[in-house]
Amino acid sequence: MSRVAILQYESSWEGRLVNVLQRLGYEVDLIRTAHEIRRAPYVIVPDGDTSTAALKKPVSQDILASLYTAYVEKKPVLGIGRGMFFFCAGHMAKHQAGLGIFDVPIKQFDANMLDAHDRPLATPYCGYGRIAGLHFIEPTVSEPDVWVYFRTQYCVSARVPFAEVAIAHYGVPFAAAVQKEQLTCVNFLPELSGRVGQCFLEAWARRSDDNM
Repeated sequence: MSRVAILQYESSWEGRLVNVLQRLGYEVDLIRTAHEIRRAPYVIVPDGDTSTAALKKPVSQDILASLYTAYVEKKPVLGIGRGMFFFCAGHMAKHQAGLGIFDVPIKQFDANMLDAHDRPLATPYCGYGRIAGLHFIEPTVSEPDVWVYFRTQYCVSARVPFAEVAIAHYGVPFAAAVQKEQLTCVNFLPELSGRVGQCFLEAWARRSDDNM
């Protein structure tokens, strides 16, 4: 894979991701329409703004329908951050509906809960955290536990039916990465996760080529 298509939607944050992929040697196409999604052999849905104001401008049903078609047609798709929740069940703050491919509801971290040091959870969750099981989703990430960067106020349960799951913990265990067929989604930001994130993106691209 020498070219990568990244979906640019209302309030998406694709800039750092584009820079990392270009440094890794990939040409990046920014796509915006359902037609472009249908034409692209691979699609990355990047992180984006999850403020209430941003979520009041949800992604169009045409875009969501094209992403669902890409999944059905077994195109390699990668959802990152907010992009992960396009494929889950329920809504983000009662505005952005998910496709339900991963049959788990979207929820917010509870600021009334305590972290591992008995401090109130800071939301959104910003910073490095450890995840377990990413090597099951991406075998080239050989370590059973790795540290990656999170910036999120939303999560889904660590138990995702009929999917491979890598787990992190922030007050509660949650799914840091999930995979079902050719659809891979992560609640961390590979573009901000140093060498681990770069290796993950490169491995996803190679595996996508192998499966086409």
